[in-house]
Amino acid sequence: LDDLLNPGAVEAAGSPVLQARSSLGAETVVGAGSMSGAGTERLTPCVLMPPVEAPVGSKPVDEAPLPDGACAWTYRADTPATDAAATPSLPSTMTFTLLLSKPLLAPFAHPTPAQMSVADLLPKREPPAPLEAPNTATEAFRAEVLSAAGTLSREYAAMFTGEPADDGGKNMRRKGLVFELNRSGKYAAMKTRLKEAAQAIIKERFFAGGEGVQGKYNELYVHLVEEMHATLRALGAPSQPPGAGTAGASQMDVVDHDALVRCKALAGEYEVNGELDLSDKWHQERVLLARALPEVWCDYGAFLARRETFGKAEEAYKEALGCDPAHVPALVALCALMVRDEEYARAEVYGQAVTSGAGDAPANPVAWSLLAATYSALDRETDATNCNYEARRLTAQVMSSITTTAAASNPSALEAFAATALTLLDLHMPGEARALLEECGEGANGLTRRLCLARAALLEGSTSSAYGHIMDALSVDATDPRAFELLGDLHASESRLGEAEEAYSHAMALSAGPNPPASLKLILNLGKTLLAAGKLGDARGVYMAGCRLCPCASTWLGAGIAMLRDGDLDGAEAALAEANVLDHTNAKVWGYLCLVALLSGRVDEAEQALGTAFRVNITDSALLAEIGKLFLHAGKWKHAEGALRRAVKHGGGGDDGGSVPLESAVDGGLPLDSGRQVSATQPISDGGGRADARLALGRALFEQNDIEAAAAEFKAAAAGAEGPGLAEALQALAGAHEALGDKDAAAACRQRLAGL
Repeated sequence: LDDLLNPGAVEAAGSPVLQARSSLGAETVVGAGSMSGAGTERLTPCVLMPPVEAPVGSKPVDEAPLPDGACAWTYRADTPATDAAATPSLPSTMTFTLLLSKPLLAPFAHPTPAQMSVADLLPKREPPAPLEAPNTATEAFRAEVLSAAGTLSREYAAMFTGEPADDGGKNMRRKGLVFELNRSGKYAAMKTRLKEAAQAIIKERFFAGGEGVQGKYNELYVHLVEEMHATLRALGAPSQPPGAGTAGASQMDVVDHDALVRCKALAGEYEVNGELDLSDKWHQERVLLARALPEVWCDYGAFLARRETFGKAEEAYKEALGCDPAHVPALVALCALMVRDEEYARAEVYGQAVTSGAGDAPANPVAWSLLAATYSALDRETDATNCNYEARRLTAQVMSSITTTAAASNPSALEAFAATALTLLDLHMPGEARALLEECGEGANGLTRRLCLARAALLEGSTSSAYGHIMDALSVDATDPRAFELLGDLHASESRLGEAEEAYSHAMALSAGPNPPASLKLILNLGKTLLAAGKLGDARGVYMAGCRLCPCASTWLGAGIAMLRDGDLDGAEAALAEANVLDHTNAKVWGYLCLVALLSGRVDEAEQALGTAFRVNITDSALLAEIGKLFLHAGKWKHAEGALRRAVKHGGGGDDGGSVPLESAVDGGLPLDSGRQVSATQPISDGGGRADARLALGRALFEQNDIEAAAAEFKAAAAGAEGPGLAEALQALAGAHEALGDKDAAAACRQRLAGL
């Protein structure tokens, strides 16, 4: 009878199934009422109707008398059953329709319009004053091109009339024109003016920030040719001044959409890898490319929300509305943010902007469900009920348009609010998503509810609760890869890499057939756990499969690392080169290219790769320490010092003996002491603590005769080292004190060394 709880509903129909209870033999008791179907089980007596006469040929059951007003009869099946327990149940159904004289709830009505509008919530900005076209060097160059074109046309018109007869006549005219320009000096004057205009462009474009023009002649030539062609094309449209065609064009007409797509892919890739600062950088690059596109600001706002900087996310979404006040994704996201901040009056404004038909977008059930949550918090139960009903109605329309088996009349609340819960989870609002799902109950699709609750628990850090929801999801459908991927995330968050590998492997195996293909996140996580476990062949296979499914720098980088640790330097170099083509700003790719070059004996190439890695700001301390030790082994003290100093700066030389994170264990490293053989398959040793990098840095400084700095690094290494690493640090420190002439300090180090 749930239909009667809809606004304005006066009719409800139902067909409940009456489950039978087993009896002996082939006799079946059927309750009274309008019933159909029968089986070999005994049904609970029905009390909905007065007693009726038993059908002809039936046999009464020898049982206790039925309650007053109840009735029951039996009949014999055509084929008697010898084993009642083995006989399948055929439950009966009862169909009825209930019609009310007046609805239980008032008919649907839109909520009262909010007192504010979206424009009232956006920051007030004065429209920019019209600016005069700046007299830049480029504009001056265009003016000189126009002047030169005018001079040439006037000279040609004065010397010749009509059209030339053939190509020979054209050549004669060209030679005559050039001769006359040279004789009159006009050619030299034009050349001088154009040269001065080009020099002004060089000063304006290529000396900004003090940078010279070396290596930029091609760019300068292309710029001058493009400006010349643009100016000459403008001669065919005298009604527009030069440059007016592009000045009045909107940014959407000139934006590089391919660059936007590439930047978005790189931002998503770095976010999956946990490098949020680099992901933020690529989102900002998209904003610089297309500030007038609301989608760009909306993507940036979603990223900032996932980073849980909700204040900045709100500003980004408002920028999107500044570009398009009717942008539905931004309005929905702002409504969700306001619900999170308990700013319900503002949430109502943003939600009603969507539900009242903002733009030409179709009806949005997510906005209606957010409005329902808003009105529930404001104790406006009638509006909350109406919004809840509208969300379910719109969801039914969407479902019926997708599948013919959807129940288009009255879907469950879970089906209506599943998209809303997913939206909240994508914005890292687990509390709000969990509250919404708990309020709507189990619903028909228990799997979706359990997966959403598991995601919410993981975001909240409640691993025990997340594990319970994941197990519940697997009990509903053990072939859904999403549950196993969440289980892998849970194990990885608690550093149980073996269990994480098993869960990710199950998810990868199930990501085929009717299920969606494996995501980039799943591929990278499985590859990392396999590398951490030392299963290099399996890791290589996973990453190569990822290169086919999701070709990007991260998958090729993972394949290159697996090949490198497996001793395949040629394959590693080829994979890393492919990663470098896809993202030439990836510092880790340059670091591993440097590592491969060092292991291959190409020190000059390694130096160039390290310089590029420094320019793109490499921060992987384990990789930097490994590179520094290899340069130390090769006798390149200065390069070793540079790499090791950065390793120490980014945590590779800390005095804490903390455990190595998963990324460091995956990336690996090569321990290097004097006289030790270098191998690409040798795993990194964090032993001596992370002070190992400080010890290597001290050796690099000692080789450059910077003894005092070397002694300071040896002392720091000794303070943070244990076991053999401590002995090496004390031995090196004693040698540094001796070189400085401090024999007492050297003796103290050796005495401590003897006591180990």
